[in-house]
Amino acid sequence: MKIDKQTVVERLRPNLQGLLQELKPDAKPAGKGKLLAHCLFPDNHTNGDANPSLLLFLDKGGYKCQACGEKGSIFDLYGLVHGLDFKQSLHALAERAGVEATTKLQQKVTGRYDYLNPDGSLGYYKERLEPARDGKRSKEFVIKGPNGKLGQPDNPLLYRLPELLRSTQGEMIIFTEGEKHVDLLSSWGLIATTLPHGSGSTWHDSYTAPLLGKQVVVLADNDEVGRRYAEMICQSLNGKAASLKIVELPGLPEKGDVIDWAVKLENNCTRLLEIIESAPQWLPITNNSPNRLTLRSGRELRAMDIKIEWLVEGVIPRNAVVLLYGRGGIGKTTLAMQLADAIDQGTTIFGMQTVNTQVIVVDYENSLAVLSERAKRTSVDGVLFCDSSLNPPSLDKADWEIYLQLLRQYPGALFIFDTLRSAHSGDENNSEAMALIMRRMRELRDAGATVILLHHTPKGNDRQFKGSGAIFDLCDQTLALYQTAKPGSDQEASDDDDDPDKTYRFGTGKKTRYRPHRVFLSFDGEREVFALAQNPDDVALESLHEIITNMSIVGCAKQSEIVRKASEVGGETFGGDKKIISLLKKGIGHYWTTEKGLHNSTIYRPIQCGSVAPPIESEKLPNRNLSQKNAEFCAETSDYLDWSEDPIDAEFGSFSDHFSQTAKLAYDDLPVF
Repeated sequence: MKIDKQTVVERLRPNLQGLLQELKPDAKPAGKGKLLAHCLFPDNHTNGDANPSLLLFLDKGGYKCQACGEKGSIFDLYGLVHGLDFKQSLHALAERAGVEATTKLQQKVTGRYDYLNPDGSLGYYKERLEPARDGKRSKEFVIKGPNGKLGQPDNPLLYRLPELLRSTQGEMIIFTEGEKHVDLLSSWGLIATTLPHGSGSTWHDSYTAPLLGKQVVVLADNDEVGRRYAEMICQSLNGKAASLKIVELPGLPEKGDVIDWAVKLENNCTRLLEIIESAPQWLPITNNSPNRLTLRSGRELRAMDIKIEWLVEGVIPRNAVVLLYGRGGIGKTTLAMQLADAIDQGTTIFGMQTVNTQVIVVDYENSLAVLSERAKRTSVDGVLFCDSSLNPPSLDKADWEIYLQLLRQYPGALFIFDTLRSAHSGDENNSEAMALIMRRMRELRDAGATVILLHHTPKGNDRQFKGSGAIFDLCDQTLALYQTAKPGSDQEASDDDDDPDKTYRFGTGKKTRYRPHRVFLSFDGEREVFALAQNPDDVALESLHEIITNMSIVGCAKQSEIVRKASEVGGETFGGDKKIISLLKKGIGHYWTTEKGLHNSTIYRPIQCGSVAPPIESEKLPNRNLSQKNAEFCAETSDYLDWSEDPIDAEFGSFSDHFSQTAKLAYDDLPVF
């Protein structure tokens, strides 16, 4: 039955707070128009959301978790609590609100298409609904996970992927614009595939590996959208497929496709193969073919659902060429083994989240005995190694393509090459030789891999790496590992520094296409591995948090007063007014929240024990020990408490998407300012 959802919400609004607290009894007031409760999806959190991070909104009854990012409407919330699907939840709340259904919607699932993982297990499936759920369109497609939950999991797959993986080099693969078209071609004995969202799809790097070295043919629908879809596929596979063709079937009506073409008796598999055989090869744009250029509007770019993904949060982006450099003997290989271990298991390392991914280590230098000894310091049980005794192919030789073949076997793998200098036979100072190596690494990246190249630094400068500028120009991310002059400092230690309690900086170097990030490490001599070192700023932030808490008369304090008080009681600890202001900025969202007071002043509210997750976008988390009445009093009285105006505006906008995926973050996870 058709029910106006907006009308239901309007009728429920006067009693929404009571309804939300009925559904989530642990919900507490959290500022104007919001409640704060434990997340509905505790499995998404490493600590089960021990510190509440779910915001409930009193205007429409929706919810959003600040840590794991799950969100939905009041109908979704009601259904989750009572075990109902969306339709059942809608009807239950409509009855509660006194809203009657006007029509009966006869909706059927008229098709189901399973998207399988490489091992043949169900990744997710796509349903065709007639009519659409809104009752306005004739059909609709929805994607559901293996458990039937609405929404596509974060593992984009090609349709009929196992068949593609079984195909051999040089075999023909046909792309269409829908699953029904693929099934038709498969019934003819052809190998075919499509993208999950048809013409609205974007290309994901993981799609490339199963198509390497194949003859790819795209059957374009007879409209502009279909031709753009075909061009997008060919552009994405240019230089990776053995050949590329775009085929426009003859006699198609406007918006027609291969199913419309196959209706005619004379059109069959044999005829299709003849048309494909006679079609010209697709070629990328050249000076002689200006009409092949495909342009994207800013609107199309903005509409693309493409996000930067991280294998190790903040330092190792997925599908990137990363240069990790440090002086000889500093521990690059040990650090790489620790990173490989964490990524292989999908566990945190040095307070940074990782994503479980197959890791392949290609070691050109170390003997099998040395590699075995280092492997024993970490589990690395699932990491795959090619050691020097196996003579791994050099990156400047023709047989380097074996790594592309490995990627086909392990899609999306992380390759660690130890070291760049030993991985080729050329001169590392020769720009042409190094450009060849880096172009090949980018080719491996574009085929779906992530690449880490371990590299050395010149003597006396651990913050600069050896070799041609082509290495720097053609990588995506540089990571430096060097000893610091003192804990928490970015300054490099002198050559003769023999401090037994050494501190190391590990993080972005002089180039990054992403955002700067670093952590400080110490070396555990007994276990012979790196460990997270305490950042002196953490101690200062905790002291500053205590000062703000003690001087917060009604749960808040003004910036100028905080700076004055911190200078009086801990000038040496904080290092002057500028350092205090810098610390105040760094601690926003973890140690305290901010808001604007009178006369453009900045008001700070301490977060209890630093336990509340950082805010999402521009949302501000309240101090849960502070009542709404006291909060209003604080804002109203910020003037007569003799607080002077602040010269600094410490308000910030949103944090990156990275912070929305972690229930509880250590300070080292915050961005570097």
